Amino acid sequence: MTQTDADAKPDREPKRRTGPVTFTKQVVGELRKVRWPTRRELVTYTIVVLVFVVLVLSYVSLLDFVFAALTTWLYAGFSLEGEFQALPLWTSIATGGLAVILGAMGIMRSRGD
Repeated sequence: MTQTDADAKPDREPKRRTGPVTFTKQVVGELRKVRWPTRRELVTYTIVVLVFVVLVLSYVSLLDFVFAALTTWLYAGFSLEGEFQALPLWTSIATGGLAVILGAMGIMRSRGD
């Protein structure tokens, strides 16, 4: 059986650091390989980014408006008769506790615990 690169023992020599002059020359060499966009491409990319940002901003603003209206309705205790009534304190505590529990469950699930 022949020895492959994966089976070979790594060299135990410490890696040498690159000096600032060599580093700068390597950076300039790499930047020369880059294909820079033309003015027309740059304008097109800029317009695409701005349109995307406006769309995302609109979407997030709509969600913010909806959630603000729902939160206001929940905490104001909007009744069927159209009168505003204060909700009991336990609803605020229960809502906050539920948010903490769901947040903790989400964190634990994302960490794989």
